[in-house]
Amino acid sequence: MSVFSLPIGLLVGLDLLLLVLLVLLLQRRFTNSSQHEALTRLTGQIEALQTALSGQLSVAVGDMAGRLEQTKGDLRQQVSDRLEGADKQYRDPRGNLLSC
Repeated sequence: MSVFSLPIGLLVGLDLLLLVLLVLLLQRRFTNSSQHEALTRLTGQIEALQTALSGQLSVAVGDMAGRLEQTKGDLRQQVSDRLEGADKQYRDPRGNLLSC
């Protein structure tokens, strides 16, 4: 055995270790890159979904507000008609209020 076999063995061992570390770093970098792309795509899809849902919610709120106003108008008309009917029911033909 030579005096140089131990340092050469250590040098080869360190080279192999560095090569393994380099491969692991490159693999991690490419894995993170695909994860980053997936997260970017997912973020875009979430933003599109939020925009679509916000638009649909605005339409639904507008529709409900219109329906509420229509219902309020219908109820006012029904109350008015009932009050008018009750008023006619309790008045005599000359328009005087009947006593109960």
